[in-house]
Amino acid sequence: MAEPELANHAELVFLDGSGNGIGPAQPLPDATLEGPKAGIHKNGWDVSTEDGTEQGIEWRIDLNQSKVLLNKDSTITETFTSGNFKYIANSLFIKDQFDNTLVLGTDYSLVVGTDNQGFVVTLLKATNKQLTMFFKTTADDTTNLDQKNDVSLTWQGGTETATKTVYKRHPGINKSGEVIINPNGTKSVKWTVNFNRNKHVIHDFELTDTYTPTTATVSDIKITTGGTDVTSDFNISSATGGTFTVSKTKLDAKEYQLTYLTTLSAAEEQEEIKNTAAITYTGGNDSDVKTIPSPTLRVSKQANSIDRTGAAPLINWTIYANTDSANKFVNLVDAELVDTIPEDQKLVPGSVKVVRVGDPEFEFPATDIKEADERDSFTINLPNGPYQYKVTFQTEILQIPSLDSTVFDRYNNSVVLSNQTKNETLKHVAKDNAWIRYYGGTDNDLTAKTGSQNDDTENIDYEVTINPEGLTIHNAKIKDALSTNHTYVDGSIKLFDAAGAEVTTGFNLDLAENKHSFEINFDVSGNATGTINSKYTIKYSTRLNDNLIGTYDVTNKIVLTGGTDGKELHYTEKTTSAQQWFYGGGGEGRTVRLEVNKHNNQVDIPGDIEGAKFKLERVNLNGSRIEIDAEIETNEKGIFIKEGIRAGRYVLTEVFTPELYQKLEDPIYFLIGYTHPDNYIKNEA
Repeated sequence: MAEPELANHAELVFLDGSGNGIGPAQPLPDATLEGPKAGIHKNGWDVSTEDGTEQGIEWRIDLNQSKVLLNKDSTITETFTSGNFKYIANSLFIKDQFDNTLVLGTDYSLVVGTDNQGFVVTLLKATNKQLTMFFKTTADDTTNLDQKNDVSLTWQGGTETATKTVYKRHPGINKSGEVIINPNGTKSVKWTVNFNRNKHVIHDFELTDTYTPTTATVSDIKITTGGTDVTSDFNISSATGGTFTVSKTKLDAKEYQLTYLTTLSAAEEQEEIKNTAAITYTGGNDSDVKTIPSPTLRVSKQANSIDRTGAAPLINWTIYANTDSANKFVNLVDAELVDTIPEDQKLVPGSVKVVRVGDPEFEFPATDIKEADERDSFTINLPNGPYQYKVTFQTEILQIPSLDSTVFDRYNNSVVLSNQTKNETLKHVAKDNAWIRYYGGTDNDLTAKTGSQNDDTENIDYEVTINPEGLTIHNAKIKDALSTNHTYVDGSIKLFDAAGAEVTTGFNLDLAENKHSFEINFDVSGNATGTINSKYTIKYSTRLNDNLIGTYDVTNKIVLTGGTDGKELHYTEKTTSAQQWFYGGGGEGRTVRLEVNKHNNQVDIPGDIEGAKFKLERVNLNGSRIEIDAEIETNEKGIFIKEGIRAGRYVLTEVFTPELYQKLEDPIYFLIGYTHPDNYIKNEA
């Protein structure tokens, strides 16, 4: 094929006078077909000598991927377009797809330009094999600019081209820093700079390191490559004014690491801790910046638990001082920790313990812990240095309610950590507070109540427990209220101490006129604050209103308040079922006279029956029976009388009848009681 393009033209012709027409005219089609391409592709990359001291470029050209027949005298022309690199003699070789190496002078010829910035390869034999050509050139060590290379394949099918640019060499750099705490308690920053990460041969290299604070002192500068110390191969200037330089005429194609330390005093760490590594080299520059966050003064406080096992409840607290572990802690200088305890608590003497976190061997000086005589605060003077401390202590709960403005059983505590207390310019303060609820993890049992109707008395007997733990409650008041269907039994309200003995003094009892509520307070002479600090029990009875007949649910609510604002501390509400079956009900203290007469039922001559015997039983509220008299006998008038029996429900059963008289087959069920005094029958005779 001598032409790179093939052309073809087609026409459709009809003879005159035949057919019915060909329709509207259409343009004639034309087509152009390109000839085959051999195919050419070029690539290139940086290469170094084995010892890394020199660097060049290796190029690769892939030819005739289409496997067309390349005629004899086809040429491959290399042009080093950018002109900043040269051919390295004897570096060229060509292989076919079967990995056979072509022979110079037999299979191809090579003519290199006099300036070594290009060459021409001529095929001495025709071939349809895929070919790969390799060769090397120098790299641009003088100016370190991009290196462009163009190649053309000329054969009977035309000329095909490819191009490749190997870009200038960039060494690459990154920087990091880490704060370290030295064994003597001082702090340093270990800086690390990795440079020539791309492993190029770099000329005229200089690294300028700039650090802040500028007052920091630089030490332990070291440069390594592959674990080998090569510090002496570099020129390193003195570190002054926050900067120093590292330079070398030529870097080998290796990655290097620069490490060094800077001091970090308590004052310096409050400034910006920043480091910039800037490099210049033939053909370019680069830089990286690392900023290390300054540590923040922090303190945290926790309320852990409440110990109820002793004479008074104790709160266990924990404080962590200087907690910014992520930034290796603040360098403490003249630091002071002050804990303030509200008046609803007091510090347990000797309970303050201090340990250095992570250093169990460190013994904290007891003289640096100062507890206030009033037990309302303590102060700890912390040692200098970047350390964290754990403080534990206990406070005694003095009263309930607490002094919290919103939650009656929440106990608070606050702490302040101050650093650089003797330098107002550098002084920093951190604060925290914590709280715990007395009844946060347990039920509030300040009040409890039981109540049920007594079968004997038909009274509803209540027992109320107040303050079972014996907490200190100022301005304590106990308020009890009944629903409308029952009232207190006169004289039944009694107060008992923790030992069960009745208390008759030291409190005031105010019973409402309608007997539906009462209040007990302890504001008496000698107890102006109305304070209680022990358990109390209140016992009393109520009774359904006289005019109620049947079964009723009645409620009773006891409320305990305390504190200057009279906060409600707890309440218990009890619903109890009670019943009565006639006016005023039955029970002890309500007695009546029972008279029973047995006589025959003869119409003409009725008569009394003497000697009939009966059993009398009282029916309790729950339906059970109590025998009142196993045998009651009628007298000569056929009557028996039972004085002073309780009003209530009864069952009378005849157990014996004299001969010739009929005994009752079924018991007699009856109620005996009172009626309202206005409901009576007046005898007018």
